[in-house]
Amino acid sequence: MPKLPPAGFMLHDAIAGGCAGLMTRLVTSPLDIIKIRFQLQLEPTFKTKQQGSKYFGIYQALRDIVSEEGIFALWKGQMAGQLLSVTYGGVQFVTYNFCKKTFIELHKQQMLSSLHPNALNFACGSIAGLTASTVAHPLDVLRTRFVAQGEPKYYYSYKHALIKMGRDEGISSFYKGLSPTLICIMPQTGLQFAFYEFLIRELNKFSDITSSGKENSSKKSINIAISGGIAGILSKTIIYPLDVVKKRLEIDDFIIPRKKFGRVTKYKSLTDCFRKIWLEEGLTGFYKGLTPSLAKASSSSALIFFLYEELIHFLDKRKDNQYT
Repeated sequence: MPKLPPAGFMLHDAIAGGCAGLMTRLVTSPLDIIKIRFQLQLEPTFKTKQQGSKYFGIYQALRDIVSEEGIFALWKGQMAGQLLSVTYGGVQFVTYNFCKKTFIELHKQQMLSSLHPNALNFACGSIAGLTASTVAHPLDVLRTRFVAQGEPKYYYSYKHALIKMGRDEGISSFYKGLSPTLICIMPQTGLQFAFYEFLIRELNKFSDITSSGKENSSKKSINIAISGGIAGILSKTIIYPLDVVKKRLEIDDFIIPRKKFGRVTKYKSLTDCFRKIWLEEGLTGFYKGLTPSLAKASSSSALIFFLYEELIHFLDKRKDNQYT
């Protein structure tokens, strides 16, 4: 039997990942709100001669949301968002490190053939994304519904939303968009971890050559943020069309509150959603909200990796000190 990672260090992964997710969500929420509003809008997200769009620019969207719904609208769905971030972050890092250590142990015992480091990181990241998304998806649907509604509110509270969704749409409503979520998240998380591990390895090699001591330690902290930011941009850009489809399917049947934002439509399936976006909105329809999304992806990825690495270092060091 392969030797599994110690439970104590898995707990550290859960705590560090959950805390990093919570703090990152708090900082990047306004960009996420704008991104979701853009993704859900059927009209163009840029100025046209016959302007019929509710939102057509980051500044304009920010200004209109604040003037119409108040400053706290930029943190709409924050409770569900924070629960989502804590749950997703904790499960993601626990699963990633568990898979990686298990695969390495299996290879040591010659029960599994060797994998290239980048392939290993991609595989473990994909499994982590699959697990975390499945566990946290109902919270993602709930948060998207709160972000999608304007004023007056369709859902008055989380309790009201849970009861209304369960009664009107059934339990399956909490798993709407799960298929495109998994299709989207698995490669995105795999790519994010693969890009991050590759970049941090190469940047740290360079830092070891060019500096030493405290200067090197400081550079490595900066390397974490740089690697995380670039990894976030690259992985998000590659899978972005799937992210748009995922958001559209999560608000299917959520028609009445959306009418004030512009045209609404229903999608029969994942392929029907792809087809309708292509026919009605063109290629640009799959990239609505890309600018705020990349701004959010780079900042959130940089923050979550930086905070996770710092917290895990602190927790592991504290545990080691208890036994010395």
